[in-house]
Amino acid sequence: MPDRRNTTARVVCGVLGVVLLAVGIVGLAQTGLSGFEPSPEGVAGRTDAFIGGSTLLNLVHVFFGALALLAAIRGGARLAGLLGILAFAGLLAYDVVALIADDPDDPLGSRWPALVLHGIGLIAAIVVVMLDEAVEAEKHSHE
Repeated sequence: MPDRRNTTARVVCGVLGVVLLAVGIVGLAQTGLSGFEPSPEGVAGRTDAFIGGSTLLNLVHVFFGALALLAAIRGGARLAGLLGILAFAGLLAYDVVALIADDPDDPLGSRWPALVLHGIGLIAAIVVVMLDEAVEAEKHSHE
């Protein structure tokens, strides 16, 4: 029987990693690396701004995207899922507070699309952990 260890969890983790990398790279292409202002000049009012956010938020997306993709490739989906739960829960809470406060000096430049992305990321991270636990439980039941 082939080793299917964490296959589905790794796929979900990999997809999440690719999405986060794409969002972060597109965001960096729009905001640039010139500074960490809350809303880089010329981006805040644009209707074509993808997810929004500052350079800092886009770097966070690239970092966690690369981490998730590496975990999917190397077999560390469970750890990436647990870290993702913590990170996305924190980002989601931050987004909610920042959107309610409507502070123009928000260092992450939170917007509604980012809140939705972080909510989906939280759900995906929970799914990764649950899939990994299901595979582990099945593995132990066959021993």
